Amino acid sequence: MLVALASAAAIAILMPAGPDDGCPSPRQVSEAMNAHLPGMVLPLGRAPGPNVLRLSVTSEAGGTLRVDLSDPDGGALLRRRVEPDTGPRAKPAECAALAETAALIVDRYWHEVGYEVPPPPAPAKAPPAQPKPPPPPAPPAPPKPPPTPPALPAQPKPPVPPAEPKPAAPASPPPAPAPEPAALPRPEPTSSEPLRPPAWWLAAGVSGEADDRGPLLGAGASLAIAIERAFGSQRAGLRLSVGARYPKHAPWGADPTIPIAAGTSTIVEVPLGLDVYWAIPIGLGRLEPGLGADVNVILATSQAGSATAFRWATAPAGDAFLAWAIPVPRDCVIRFVAQGAAGAPYHLYADDADRLLIFDTPRFRAEVGIQLGVWFY
Repeated sequence: MLVALASAAAIAILMPAGPDDGCPSPRQVSEAMNAHLPGMVLPLGRAPGPNVLRLSVTSEAGGTLRVDLSDPDGGALLRRRVEPDTGPRAKPAECAALAETAALIVDRYWHEVGYEVPPPPAPAKAPPAQPKPPPPPAPPAPPKPPPTPPALPAQPKPPVPPAEPKPAAPASPPPAPAPEPAALPRPEPTSSEPLRPPAWWLAAGVSGEADDRGPLLGAGASLAIAIERAFGSQRAGLRLSVGARYPKHAPWGADPTIPIAAGTSTIVEVPLGLDVYWAIPIGLGRLEPGLGADVNVILATSQAGSATAFRWATAPAGDAFLAWAIPVPRDCVIRFVAQGAAGAPYHLYADDADRLLIFDTPRFRAEVGIQLGVWFY
């Protein structure tokens, strides 16, 4: 999706019929888009090129406004549906308002991915004025004409009878006042804050791990929720995760020197984590490096003979991770995660004197996993 927007040169508005058909019509959508993204919209009727995005704005039978933006290969980039407040819309003023709503949706999405409309080029400076040439010399004055002879006295003219007054034209009625145009619904103003609105995502996955206790491998599952906030074209996020590792069984034999009877323990580990990360866009998806803190909650149920005991403890740790998030259609995302952690180990003993060790947590741990998530805007 980011590659398609980065290489896009313009937006073409699709016309199911004529340029003035539909509510809103392609011409109304083109005018509204040019007001928000000047220079990015192709004229109506021009065939789109290989680097041109396709925009389709239609109204369904129930009055729902549908906005679809796709890349040059037909892949979906943006899909929105706006439900009507009342019944179907058919008035010209409401059609223009629907076109403005569609343009606001595309403009907001365009700026969500970090694209800004380039400013118009500065006007060229006018060349310096050339100095005016000096005026030509004035021609010599013509000679004076000879004096004219004295005019004869004018004969008196007969008096002209006064003209009859014309009848006054009847006064025309005042023009009727023009009807006031219907008020258009005002679109919701966009936020002028420098930060973008937050985005939520939820993901679940599985993982495998290895640690410094030996070659044995472990497995687990996790659930994570995160909130992000945009800083320019990048995002920073805060992630909370909870997991569960595969239960471990730790048996021990009877030891008369302690003394203690034979028994077994079932240990379940529930890791909790809080991380901060920075999202860096790349060619395919984005990278998410981050740091955080973990608390491993250890739940142990021990049974020796007919006696049963339950204990729990915590083991803190710090971690660093790197995730690769790849977006897929319908606001879903696949995340590949690699993580390393270091912390204080916890030792679990079968006896109260801490002489028979049956389980401990590692100092160093490495983990790789895959998650499937969904974005919420």
